[in-house]
Parts: sequence; C-alpha cells; structure tokens
Amino acid sequence: MNKQLNASKHRTFLKDTCDKWFKESLSKGDRGRLRRAGQVESLAANEAMFNLEKRLQSVAKNVDDIGILALAALLAGLKADSNNVLIPAKELATRAGAKGDSDKPKLSRARLGKLFAAQDINKRLRAFRELLRILDNTADAGDLAECFLYWHEPKTRWRFARAYFNPISVAADDASNDDSADATQPAP
Repeated sequence: MNKQLNASKHRTFLKDTCDKWFKESLSKGDRGRLRRAGQVESLAANEAMFNLEKRLQSVAKNVDDIGILALAALLAGLKADSNNVLIPAKELATRAGAKGDSDKPKLSRARLGKLFAAQDINKRLRAFRELLRILDNTADAGDLAECFLYWHEPKTRWRFARAYFNPISVAADDASNDDSADATQPAP
C-alpha cells in the first residue's frame, strides 16, 4: 500500500511539474520547434527544455538527460486550451486499448509491438508520438511522463500492457475530457 501511495505522489508531482512547465515556460514558438524536432539530440538547443530538466531532475530518478529532452518534445505536442492549460485525459494505455468505432483497439497490436520494441530513445520518441497522435494528442502529463521516462523498466511496460489488454470503458470520459481523481491514480 505504501508503494502505491508513493507511486501516486510521484505521478502527481510529475503531472504538476509538467503542467506548470507547459503553462509557464513553453511559448508557441518553443512548442513548434520541439514538435518538429526529428532526432532527440536536436532538442538540446531549446531553452525551454532545460527549464523542464531542472524541474524534473529532483524527482526523475534513473533518467538521463536525453530522456527528459524527448519528454519535452512529447509534452510540446499535447493539446492545450486557449489559456495554455493541457486538456485532461485518462490513462494512456487504457485509452490505447479501448475499442474505437470498430471492434479493434485504437492502438493496433502492430503499433503496440513497435512501442514495446522501442528501446532506442529516438525510436521510443517516434512510437510515443504515434500513440499520442492516435489518442488525439491528449494525455495526462504525469502518466505520459511516467510511461516515457521509465519505459526501460519492465514494470512500467507490464503495467501498460495490463491496462491496454483490460481497458475500462473510457469513451464517455474521452468525450467529456473529465478531469476526475482517477486520472492521477496509478494502474493496479
């Protein structure tokens, strides 16, 4: 139980930190440059990225600077409202595994396989960008940060797969962009 509480606090801190960085430090020009960057190494010339790195270094354990560079690019691609506040969304894996209009998950099994095979940071960035595109570029910032930064840990990939293959009905939540407390709860 204590581990789950710590995980919840960690995700909440990641979410709050990423949300605050997005709102306060990321100009429209920065967002565009970060979204267009093809390779992670090309992101280093952006001042906004270093601001995120400084904020996350205290909490993001076992994460290298390159991972934070790539996370900045992912966060820059998220949709925001007119006040530059991120549009809330439910857990990535649950939404990816939810059935769309057809009887198939939004994220195909082939794309899921590419996501799981993406160990190289540039391939992982491409795979997560594709995932976000499929999910209409909306994500909970804390969930996205946690999944992306800790993708190298088997526990993170296992939790993602479990939520993908056992999705909760989230169609109503996606439609209403409900910002309930569920959005920050860790996967079981």
